[in-house]
Amino acid sequence: MNLRDKIIAQIREIPDSLVQEVSDFIDFLLIKHSGNQWELWLEFKESLDIEEYDFADYLSDLEDDEIKQKKLIDEQAARDDFWAKRDAEIKQKNNT
Repeated sequence: MNLRDKIIAQIREIPDSLVQEVSDFIDFLLIKHSGNQWELWLEFKESLDIEEYDFADYLSDLEDDEIKQKKLIDEQAARDDFWAKRDAEIKQKNNT
């Protein structure tokens, strides 16, 4: 059995949960050994890292905005309750 056949046999033995990882590694090796494609892949990877960082910032900002919005809604509800009670007290006072 030559090395290629041995590798193919090993691939057939791996669990399904690892198939994608093996495929990604094969893609990595093919790109790495295809000359300037390696440089393009590194640039692409760096752009993904930047996008992931930006997306994490976006999520953090979104969570902050949601917290602020909830606080504003709670404050408005408290004001509404205050004025509703005040109106009820005035009506009750006027009825007596």
